[in-house]
Amino acid sequence: KVFDLIFRFANYGFNKAHAFGYAVLSCQMAYLKTHYPKQFYSVILASQDPATTKFKDTLSEVRALGLHLAVPDINKSEESFVTESSSIRFPLTAIKGIGGQLSYAILDERRKNGEYTDIFDFAARVKPYGNFTLPILVKLIDAGALDSLSPSRNSLRASAAAAISYSEMISGENGQSFLLDLGIEKPLIEDRDDDPQINLAAEYEALGIMVSGSPLSFYEDKLRSLNVTSLSDIANVSGSFLTAGIVKSIRAINTKTGKKMAFMELYDDLGEASFIIFDEVFNNNFVLLKSDAPLYIKAHLDLRRKEETSYIVEEVHNLGE
Repeated sequence: KVFDLIFRFANYGFNKAHAFGYAVLSCQMAYLKTHYPKQFYSVILASQDPATTKFKDTLSEVRALGLHLAVPDINKSEESFVTESSSIRFPLTAIKGIGGQLSYAILDERRKNGEYTDIFDFAARVKPYGNFTLPILVKLIDAGALDSLSPSRNSLRASAAAAISYSEMISGENGQSFLLDLGIEKPLIEDRDDDPQINLAAEYEALGIMVSGSPLSFYEDKLRSLNVTSLSDIANVSGSFLTAGIVKSIRAINTKTGKKMAFMELYDDLGEASFIIFDEVFNNNFVLLKSDAPLYIKAHLDLRRKEETSYIVEEVHNLGE
């Protein structure tokens, strides 16, 4: 009887027309993926929610194929992901806290009056569109969206307040252009040295991922020799595994029995994960457990916590040694 039900369903569920349609679509997708990978993946990324694991899995696949990803850029980005000669560029809407209205205003102004020449020109031209504040400008800088205006994001951050003040002198606090040309000269950009790790951490906060680099890039040879699993892939591993990342946060507590344990967040260029460190491992490695520390650890899935995914740490090692 059960087989008869399965057989009857098969007449519909696996009919030839259905199978043929999927086969044709699969062949077309395989052709595009093979011969036009940048265009193929730019459409796939545009169709996915950046906050999902699926989006980050796609980014991992893109990087594994050797395709380059580029940060959003006020002079190069469009409404969606676009392909360039050697890369796939993120749109401005990928930046957290930058709404579609402001993103489209930046694009419209660029199309009408040409590319932005510096941070002061950018602020003055975008201010009239409204809701352009210092935190928003800093968020754009952190995401790398102003990299085409200066090679130093730290210099841009140091100049951001002056740029907003300049834009308000040109257009007023509410973005209403003054009737008179007051001949106000643009300030000079501050000259500051960059810290790549600070830039990557800020980029991660702005985009939810790191596009321009990885905090683990300084340890590539060691990671390759250790054969670690990236944080975005540990959910697919059974049993114990080696992974690596930068300590985002560490919180130590006392248990009911008076022992020390800790909860730790690690992140890399594509994601982050939560780990539990029990007393013995904590006591043997507490000097390593500091914010921003590069670590590689041995861990396994915590099967007792059903409500959220976390991992129990078995070993902790300093990645820099």
